[in-house]
Amino acid sequence: MTSSIAGTELVSATANCGCEAVFGTVNDQFSKHVAGYKGNNVVQRGKNVEQAARWSIPDLKDFFAEYAASVYQRRHHDGLVMPGFPDLRLSPNEAHALAVARSGYVACPTDITLREAIRLVTVRGGNPDNQDEVAATLRELQNRIDAPESWTTTDRRRRARDAERARTVARHQHRAAQNAKETSRLAAIPPLKAVPGPEKDGDNEPTSRRFDLGDLTTLPVWSPGNETQEG
Repeated sequence: MTSSIAGTELVSATANCGCEAVFGTVNDQFSKHVAGYKGNNVVQRGKNVEQAARWSIPDLKDFFAEYAASVYQRRHHDGLVMPGFPDLRLSPNEAHALAVARSGYVACPTDITLREAIRLVTVRGGNPDNQDEVAATLRELQNRIDAPESWTTTDRRRRARDAERARTVARHQHRAAQNAKETSRLAAIPPLKAVPGPEKDGDNEPTSRRFDLGDLTTLPVWSPGNETQEG
């Protein structure tokens, strides 16, 4: 089985914890259940282990690929959570789908980057007038085939910050457009006109507010003790 070695970030004591957790999960769920498993310590394996091997390396590759695709990638992990939803647990497939929906998908880089850069420099490098075009083309190519998993922490933070700024600008532009529409709608409404007040008599009081209580008609009041009262 092939393996690759990648360096961790400097001054980061917890960088290997994620890898060790993955190895522990694979050991508990897959390795210990493989026929002929002798442990993870060479001292415990004994002599002539190859003669007692039950599976070949291609067989183990197929088994592990099936385990990774059918079990590990679909199993919910405590370490995969969504910000704002502390009780939600995600599988690697679900976390990848959310990441792609939020940040997009970029194919893993290949040696085409170097070949394309050499071709651009060779073909266009002699003309100083098109260096901006060369730089823009190369930058577009690098952005198209760059791999997010190769970014450093600073790159990831810068990308997230730029994306948030772009979303903020889009929100402000949308609000400005809505405010412009509301302003034009309000401008089409005719303004209110002043209404003259009520006429005044000689005492400088509005006639509509002066009345005599004696002019009011007295109405009968119903009383429970008055049996002669109608109704």
